Amino acid sequence: MMKDNFEITTKTYKTIFEEYDSLILSKGYRATRNAKMYQTCVQEFLWWLESQAILSVNRIDSSVLIKYTDYISSRPKLRGIGTLSQNMLNKHFFSLRLLFDLLLETERVDSIVYMPKYYKTATEHRNILTIEEVKELHENAKNATERAVLTLAYGCGLRRSEIEKLDYRDVNLKLNYLTVRDGKGSKLREVPLSINTVECLKVYLTQERDELLQSSSLLEKAFLINNNGRRMLGATANLRLKQMIERSGNSEIDKKNISLHNLRHSIATHLLERGADIEFVRSFLGHAEIDMVQVYARRRKRNRIFNV
Repeated sequence: MMKDNFEITTKTYKTIFEEYDSLILSKGYRATRNAKMYQTCVQEFLWWLESQAILSVNRIDSSVLIKYTDYISSRPKLRGIGTLSQNMLNKHFFSLRLLFDLLLETERVDSIVYMPKYYKTATEHRNILTIEEVKELHENAKNATERAVLTLAYGCGLRRSEIEKLDYRDVNLKLNYLTVRDGKGSKLREVPLSINTVECLKVYLTQERDELLQSSSLLEKAFLINNNGRRMLGATANLRLKQMIERSGNSEIDKKNISLHNLRHSIATHLLERGADIEFVRSFLGHAEIDMVQVYARRRKRNRIFNV
């Protein structure tokens, strides 16, 4: 077991670490269970720089980061036996990306070199639609029910299982929000609704849902219902999406093999591109960890950043 002792002695690095700690606080990252880990990862990196006699952040280049990558991926765990897992390595690299953003923002460096791409997990690559392609799917929806499916997946960022479990009572169109009562990890969250989203869901309720309910003798509490007046399953909602894609005749959309979950990834990316705060997107999607949202983020100041 490796000793957990990463004391920083360089005055400049102490100042940077204090500013990083303030950044974590201001972004609300301390609200997550990994809050302390972000600081610990950066503290270890600054400590390691000192151990290599690298006492200025301006000396951080690709060779330094490759050397650090070799170190962090092979050193023993602080607790337990063996080396760090792939998931833990990614958390270290995410923490460093936050640090590098801080260095750029404070103009301590003009450019920075990020960690090697091959340390990203396979799940980080997700096909997404452009805003224009999302609009095209809306144009190819044949009824209000299909537009509601698109709106819940894209406009509200709901998971397929959350769409299926959503009840009529969970959607408050007067106050412009819906409640996910049984999200991932059995967590409850409230999702804000835009004006366009409210209008789309209102049309579905007034024009189709009541009519579909007439085909059933039983009361149905589900928000989305099928042609038999019963709760629409996630598989059925996904099939509706596939039918819209087929109707569009757009080969580019078809090649992306889009599912409802891809629409969720799409809205996350589009929100970040439009300047939404990463903490808002985390809350909107119902992610427990902030670094889960980072897979959607387009790197800021790309003209000043280079990949290894």
